[in-house]
Amino acid sequence: MIRQFIAVASAALLACAAQPPASAEVPDRIGWAIGPAGDAADQVQLSLRYRTATSNSTWSSRIGVAELRGIAPAQLAAASATDVRFQIVREAGRFFCDGSVRRGSGAGDCSFEADAGFAATLAERGVGRPSREDSFHLALARVGIALVDELARQDYRTPGVDGLVAAGIHRVDVDYVRAMAEAGYRVGTVDGLVQMRIHRVTPDYVTALAAAGYRPDADMAVQMRIHGLTPDYIRALAAAGGERFTTDDLVAMRIHGVTPAFVAELRDLGYRGLSADNLTAMRIHGVTGDFVRRQIGAAGDRPSPDELVSRRIHGGR
Repeated sequence: MIRQFIAVASAALLACAAQPPASAEVPDRIGWAIGPAGDAADQVQLSLRYRTATSNSTWSSRIGVAELRGIAPAQLAAASATDVRFQIVREAGRFFCDGSVRRGSGAGDCSFEADAGFAATLAERGVGRPSREDSFHLALARVGIALVDELARQDYRTPGVDGLVAAGIHRVDVDYVRAMAEAGYRVGTVDGLVQMRIHRVTPDYVTALAAAGYRPDADMAVQMRIHGLTPDYIRALAAAGGERFTTDDLVAMRIHGVTPAFVAELRDLGYRGLSADNLTAMRIHGVTGDFVRRQIGAAGDRPSPDELVSRRIHGGR
């Protein structure tokens, strides 16, 4: 019953996961802007802005000054505005940019050219041949052959172009694939990795769950993250005197607001070792610590959890 409820509760959230752009036209004009990247003198914060028929989008990330091929550090640091032309080269294609810079900041426009060799290599690897639009998004996300090779090395199903684009959009990169594998998660498909990345299932998260005594499968790890189930919550339940619950139990209790404080309060009233079904039913029907105290006082004994729920349903106060 609990697993069925969790599946229903999670389905709508999973269905809302972002998908790769559908046939988004590559814009003729791509605006660029750079600015300081904190104290990193050899890096800048790069933003690429563009508009399609249906949306306005911005990509922003730190990159090395050396990646702005054609801008010398002296030009970038100049006190007066300096006209510049440079390229940003990625495996999927390159951006040809011009504009002006001054004191570490600048702006202008770029155009994009897909790399035919990269497209051919993806086709040879069984991924498929990306369109110019696909190459544009792969270039923005820095997706390269190394990701395809790493997925193959770990026996993942070869992704299609759309899957590779989705991986790039949601930052499924080589480091993430390797780190999740080291944490015990080789999920077999890029879509599985994308779902985990979308819902912030990180290597640190699953490692912390393992330290708390839980090693959920990938789907359950996503559901646990969706519903805000943290290792701290698990540890606090245990400290409150809760039983060792299944991952299904934990998610259901989190959904229905079963808190460690609630478990501890019931424990202090003599209710120990309650099941997840008991706890969630009590929470659903508004059984509180004060209600339990009143029922104990009125009856002169300790009603069972089922009796408490029944009395609450039938108007007990």
